[in-house]
Amino acid sequence: MAVYAKTKDELKKYIENKESEIIVEGKLAKQLKKCEVLKHATPAKIAILTGSIAAVGATIAAIILSSGPTMGLSYILGTPAVVTEAALLGSTFSIGTAAAVTMLILGSTLGASVLISLFKDYESEFEAGVDKGKAYFKFKRKKEK
Repeated sequence: MAVYAKTKDELKKYIENKESEIIVEGKLAKQLKKCEVLKHATPAKIAILTGSIAAVGATIAAIILSSGPTMGLSYILGTPAVVTEAALLGSTFSIGTAAAVTMLILGSTLGASVLISLFKDYESEFEAGVDKGKAYFKFKRKKEK
């Protein structure tokens, strides 16, 4: 029986529980579509993704920790680092910077291993519905060998 995920927390829980079928709906489904290149990622590219997510996480933590009276300055100085990391990741996966930013954000919030597991351990099928522009991403867990 399929479980439905509308939030990142629900999706993370279902992946960690190794649910057999997950249907992701709405905005999250559209975001995951941009990460679909992970299906065919080599171990080297996965290592780059993991490193990029860690670098962006460290940058965001530094921005938060250095906030206060200079919060605006911290954001101004931190943003180019995140964009540069996204551009490098985008070129590695042959995707645009915007898609790479989405991948970094999802990787940071879900966790790199959870995001990678979703595309490596599950077969996926994306459907864009005509009913009010709804999107669905179906994931079926691959049979263990």
